[in-house]
Amino acid sequence: MKNSILYILLLILGICTNAFTQTDRTEKLDSTVNTSYDEINPVIHPDGDKLYFSRANHPDNTGGKKDAGDIWVADKEADGWGPAQKVEGPINNRFYNGIIGFSSDGNTMFLHHLYKEGKMQTRGVSKSIKKNGNWSAPRAVPISFFQNRSEHQSASLAANKQVMLLSLESYGNYGAEDIYVTFRKANGQWTSPENLGSQINTRYQEYSPYLLADNKTLIFASNGYDGYGSMDFFYSTRLDESWKATKPGGGN
Repeated sequence: MKNSILYILLLILGICTNAFTQTDRTEKLDSTVNTSYDEINPVIHPDGDKLYFSRANHPDNTGGKKDAGDIWVADKEADGWGPAQKVEGPINNRFYNGIIGFSSDGNTMFLHHLYKEGKMQTRGVSKSIKKNGNWSAPRAVPISFFQNRSEHQSASLAANKQVMLLSLESYGNYGAEDIYVTFRKANGQWTSPENLGSQINTRYQEYSPYLLADNKTLIFASNGYDGYGSMDFFYSTRLDESWKATKPGGGN
């Protein structure tokens, strides 16, 4: 369950205005959300009233206990979060399903991977539209020259919904998974992912990129910097619109 707490910490950092000055502890969510299974990849809906996340190997998942992750949701209540329920519909199948983020109005859900019924998903990004209270069958999001040679993929949408950060093993990477950025075009397509460079990326792994609401502070996990051991969280500050950034800190 260590990963669950770490991802929840990342979520808290992302929604706190003064994360580095006001937050000095983590708080575990109760059993309405956390279970003996793996809860990962939390995303709060724009209305603030729903917490979406992936739950792995649960017997109620589409693929049962062998299912790497279905999307579940918990509603906000007066004293916390209500009991989580699996999201019904085509956004869940027997492969790994996870949310990257939502459009500003909350009616478009961006999802990891491409959905091909009856086949292993290829790596990419999909989206589902909410219609009459239900989520539509996911379809591919056009991202120019998208490539991921890794089995792992993590991503997030910036607060302005015009920027997507991706952790991939792609063109021009420095080692394993690197952090890339892609920008939404006026026609709804996305630009070719750009590597953030050696100031951020190492020859090891960089995961779970998240840009705070200030549009400057980047939070990510890495095992390529001195930290407390294995994968730790780090932060870096954008210097300008070119996405040059300061040397990451916060790991030790």
